[in-house]
Amino acid sequence: MKVNRTAKRTIEMVELISKNPNGMSLNEIVEEMCIPKTSAFDILHTLNELKMVEIVDIRTKIYKIGIRAFTIGNSYITTTDLINVAKPYLQELSDRMAKTVFIGKENDGKVVYLYKYEPSTAIVTSCKVGHQNEMYCTSLGKCILAFSGNYEEKINSMELTKKTQYTITDKKKLIEDIDKVNKRKYSVDNREFEEHKLCMSSPIFNHEGVLEAAISLSGIYVEGKDYSKEFDEVRRTGELISRKMGFSGEY
Repeated sequence: MKVNRTAKRTIEMVELISKNPNGMSLNEIVEEMCIPKTSAFDILHTLNELKMVEIVDIRTKIYKIGIRAFTIGNSYITTTDLINVAKPYLQELSDRMAKTVFIGKENDGKVVYLYKYEPSTAIVTSCKVGHQNEMYCTSLGKCILAFSGNYEEKINSMELTKKTQYTITDKKKLIEDIDKVNKRKYSVDNREFEEHKLCMSSPIFNHEGVLEAAISLSGIYVEGKDYSKEFDEVRRTGELISRKMGFSGEY
């Protein structure tokens, strides 16, 4: 069936605006999407009327994502079985460890954050629900890579740029790191994405044994600390959630 061009452009426009937290002007949208100005204006006008986008600066007419788009996106999160199943396990882990937890999935070669929980005692983290980050330097991304298949091929096609002095940019070393993740069922971002953070992740498998997502535990890096207990706890939580999702294989 042929894809409707206007519907496609509308979705692409909402996605584009959502990725620009400072908002975008009509001219910026036209330039980015390479579409006629009249077409862009008509779509924007409709989106604004439906509260999918909103004008935040009347003078310059800067558009930002609207409340209705947020509501629709949030309804996906709240009705997803994975989130509902994982919540109590992750919140318990987070409160006990006094660290932030996340659920992430792959989206177009990046990891997108679907769920976040911070206990009152945790150091506030910069990542928010809906944000996307690189796969190769985050614990969630590395965990997803390890259990998605063909990770060597994926890594070899990536451009690895340094986020911190600890980021692995040698593809051979990264593949070796992912090999370890595959065996031990947890990944580690040891200050590779943010200089002061250590994050660890484990996979979530569904009833078919297919990777559904990954969970992570994130906190401030402490020099000389033994993290083995936390690695075990994240792995155990990943297995518990996987079992609840119907996974019956060897974890």
